[in-house]
Amino acid sequence: MITSASADIDDYETGMMSKVPIKAKLFADTEDYFSGKIPKSVYQMFKRDRIPSTWRNANDISPEECVEYKQSEHTLNIYVPADYTPDQAFGLYVHIRPNDQLEHRASSEYRELFDELGIIYVSPDGTSNSQSSWRRIVLAVDSMAHAFKFYNIDRERVYIGGFSGGGHMAMMTQMIYPEYFQGAISHAAQSYLPTRGIGHFPGVSMSDINSSPRKQKKWCVISGSKDQNYAEIIKTSKEWEKTKLDYKFINSPLMAHTPAPAEALREALAWMGENPEIKKQKAAIAKARSMRTWTSTAGSSLTARFVKHDRGMITLVTADNKNIKLDFMQLSGECREFINIHCIDALKGIELD
Repeated sequence: MITSASADIDDYETGMMSKVPIKAKLFADTEDYFSGKIPKSVYQMFKRDRIPSTWRNANDISPEECVEYKQSEHTLNIYVPADYTPDQAFGLYVHIRPNDQLEHRASSEYRELFDELGIIYVSPDGTSNSQSSWRRIVLAVDSMAHAFKFYNIDRERVYIGGFSGGGHMAMMTQMIYPEYFQGAISHAAQSYLPTRGIGHFPGVSMSDINSSPRKQKKWCVISGSKDQNYAEIIKTSKEWEKTKLDYKFINSPLMAHTPAPAEALREALAWMGENPEIKKQKAAIAKARSMRTWTSTAGSSLTARFVKHDRGMITLVTADNKNIKLDFMQLSGECREFINIHCIDALKGIELD
């Protein structure tokens, strides 16, 4: 399992990039994709061919074949805001598409939103509704792993979404691997809960859904009056609202059967905790935490990062984790100004560890 940012984050590109080879796997051992209570239960349903009719025509290959694809055979599309640097962790939005030719590039409106919030967008190719469901899910989480490998991602700001059939897959991906996501966003697609053998969550029971960690996650559906699924989404939303899940339906006026407008996606992400102030605060903290050269009025210098300012004394930490305490007034004017602007005023009393 990828658990920390890779050294590869220092070799990065920004902007909209298409057909990028997927160069990471979420799990080194393919069996780990099916380990754990829920992944194993879903896997067993597929192996026994006991999946609902809503999924049956998209499972012509085994779960093992879905996982064991050659990385050179699959690509993703990624948008990285221009102001990204490895010094600051960005959020991540993973998007699953229902058609290989459809909206593979983040729209200009989406890019503006991701710029504002400090979020990287990834969308794997090969996730059309005609593909095996397990393959679509695996490509989504491996695209996430790719972003983890090459970019500094805030693991508490990772979201999974999708349009139409991709919305079903987004909900299922979070259901199987909830530990990786803050929330799931389904664009123009209802998901049937597992009642009376009908549902989009084979192998998952209502007791599974209503228990931790799934009940701590956010679940959102966006639709509008011109969407062909609108009436069914209204109906199924009432069922979701009866669960113990943190569920929200966002009604986007006049939305058709399309990906959600940027403003509706903004509302969904804001409900999940995203707002521009988070980006500003994290940027301020990253700036204050950065290693820099500190100089004294006497001309001596050292490289360290700021920790705190307490009653005229500042604490710095060197690269080898040595604590250094200095008199604020013995620092050069430039260093005192940096502390006042970036380490006190901007952070408004937040103490860095």
